[in-house]
Amino acid sequence: MKPHLGLLLLGVLLVGMGGLLYFREVKEVEIPVVLTGNQTSTMPWSESPGKIETYSHTYLIKAAFKLKNDRDVSVSDIVYVLVPMNTTHQTSKLISMEPEPLVLELDENGNTYAKIRVEMGPNEVKWINATFEVTMESYKYSFNTNVALWPSLEMARKYTTSTAVWTTENETLIELAESIAGDEDNPLNIAKKIAEWVVNHVEYSVNPNRSRGASHCLTYKDSDLYIYGDCTEVADTYITLVRIMGIPARAAFGMMLEEPKEYYWLNESSRGEGEELLTHWGGHIWPQVYIEPWGWIDVEMLEGLIARVGDYSWRHIIFGLEEKNFLEEETGHFCVSMYLEVEHMEFRFIPQ
Repeated sequence: MKPHLGLLLLGVLLVGMGGLLYFREVKEVEIPVVLTGNQTSTMPWSESPGKIETYSHTYLIKAAFKLKNDRDVSVSDIVYVLVPMNTTHQTSKLISMEPEPLVLELDENGNTYAKIRVEMGPNEVKWINATFEVTMESYKYSFNTNVALWPSLEMARKYTTSTAVWTTENETLIELAESIAGDEDNPLNIAKKIAEWVVNHVEYSVNPNRSRGASHCLTYKDSDLYIYGDCTEVADTYITLVRIMGIPARAAFGMMLEEPKEYYWLNESSRGEGEELLTHWGGHIWPQVYIEPWGWIDVEMLEGLIARVGDYSWRHIIFGLEEKNFLEEETGHFCVSMYLEVEHMEFRFIPQ
């Protein structure tokens, strides 16, 4: 007996929606990832792209967010809690959340948020508690630089344009990027050279009182430009410089762990602490560049003050991406509310 086409389509749709409510996978690359160092049959390059070493790490993440209604009237609001991403090197599961989310939604950058309705009386305080399981693969590439290719026109148009923060039309930044790259015409080597320049030109300062963007955080010192700020300013400067040189780039944000077992917390009263903030908070932003045939490659310049291009350690847990750019700090991504105050957030990382 032939199945009814309408019923068949409805069944497929319901199955798909059921999977979506568990967790969503966001694919970052369209080419196969070489996990063993061997070429795949779909790669058209005559040489091997090199080797990659990977190591798997699983964490149970317990997150909690304290909300306060500081008004004298009752408030009904929709609160969005960020769910760690599924990527090429990370898989994420939402184990539980209280209150239970209405649905999981994607924002314009492809980040997954749990949408929660919260009802609160005057001056009431409530907590949102969530548990995630995240398995990430730390990796280290041994690149064969000879096979590196410049991006397609489509990728370049999407990921090298100027934004409110990544100001690629700034003449000072253009001169800087070109001086760092010199005569180099290999995109991977240019990405490495710019990362090395950044590492050697950082005046680290937590939460500088400046607007976001490379054009705001670069200052002259001894007749040379230096980056004044923390991971946000480092990432914004790097992304701007490589975009100027035609290399697709974006920002990843999440946590950088000091130890495999970690407890981080942040509340409104701690935002002005300066470097003391680092003793209890691990929020982090780092760049990614897109270079064929490897796809998106993580770049870290504040882990041991070494330029790590394609050297992604167990310390990184990715929660989301900035592709079109946010203007706020990464702390504004984890829990978002329009009418309620997010007073406190904390994350416990438990190795499995």
